[in-house]
Amino acid sequence: MPIDLQELKGSIPPLITPFRSGEVDFDVYAAMVEAQIEGGSHGLLINGTTAEPASLTMAERNQLVDLAIEVNDGRVPVVAATGSQSLAETRALTDHAVDAGADALLIVTPYYTKPPQRGLVEYYLNVTADHDIPWMVYHIPGRTAVSVTIDTLVRSEEHTSELQSH
Repeated sequence: MPIDLQELKGSIPPLITPFRSGEVDFDVYAAMVEAQIEGGSHGLLINGTTAEPASLTMAERNQLVDLAIEVNDGRVPVVAATGSQSLAETRALTDHAVDAGADALLIVTPYYTKPPQRGLVEYYLNVTADHDIPWMVYHIPGRTAVSVTIDTLVRSEEHTSELQSH
């Protein structure tokens, strides 16, 4: 069952990815998740740009999502950032996050490719069509070289609403 959008509020910090000797330190990551929850965070953002996801493998990104959801144990909403430069990779990361139990998605525009606005609509619809959880556009044109227009957001919302009504 999808999360109530009213639960996505307050402080939802993007977690960093700790490393030790060149490897992701999953024990420290679990402790960070717990510390954020105990410290009063209203949710957690996993694999946002602060986590350096472009430096991680898909398996590592998926492990971070799994671990955060496990440690969290339903106490606060978990938002998984699942975007990448590739539609196939974004779909795979998104599918994994949804199957793992993420409460919402944060999806960056595909970077390096500079798609046109109509391509962005298709990208977001393609990635989210099979899932019934909230998703947000991660708009960082300084990193992606693409600016998402308000018209593109409106078209994406209209198409999403049409899909959900069928």
